[in-house]
Amino acid sequence: MLRCPVCGAGMTISRSTAKRKDGTRRINEYYSCGNWKNKGTAVCNSNSIRVELADEYVLNKIMELINDETILRKVVDNINQNKSTKLKPILEHLEQINKEIEKLTSKKNKNIELFEDGILDKSELSPRIKVINDDIEKLKYREQELKQDLQLAEGDPIPFEIVNEVMKRFKEVFFEMSTSQQRKQLIHLLVSKITINKEREIDSIEIQINDDVITYLMKDRLPKEQGNLSFLHLLGMNCINLKIVI
Repeated sequence: MLRCPVCGAGMTISRSTAKRKDGTRRINEYYSCGNWKNKGTAVCNSNSIRVELADEYVLNKIMELINDETILRKVVDNINQNKSTKLKPILEHLEQINKEIEKLTSKKNKNIELFEDGILDKSELSPRIKVINDDIEKLKYREQELKQDLQLAEGDPIPFEIVNEVMKRFKEVFFEMSTSQQRKQLIHLLVSKITINKEREIDSIEIQINDDVITYLMKDRLPKEQGNLSFLHLLGMNCINLKIVI
């Protein structure tokens, strides 16, 4: 979920050991750039952030949103109001990305043709193709993000009651879980992306509420909601796909 602030690659766990004053050693865990970890400083730097600091910050921000209904209502209202205004720039950005992908694909094919004609040898072709493929991969990742944004912008207004109920249920389920691993998996269900800035601080947390999240969180709750016809009606009539950035 966590993205490198420089290259956009996923962050992965890295570890280091430090010696305490009493001679024992402690293990420090960091989220570090996946590109740096796999390919070294030729592609990126570590851009590390301490695991416990990042985890604590993300959880606190989620709980802050859940515990303050006024803030949550404002967030949902703003998202619903901004839906139509976001549609045109998303479509324009998608068109631009598609053109860039077409150009890079054409460039890639021309280099292959030069190789087949004997103008380029393999040692020249391979690095060129790698750079182009990396650029295409980044563009395709951004394209998928924009397509998700497009679905959100095109959808019907999201009822606050559903969002509020789901977030409260998340809190209940979270504190019912007995292990940190279970809690981490639950956060993975709700949080779709986390970004950090160049100062190695959490910059944004993207929460995704969709039908899968609702089904998982509310599966044990729905029988208890039989008396709440308004909630069941909202849940049955709406295909929910909401992205909240905090």
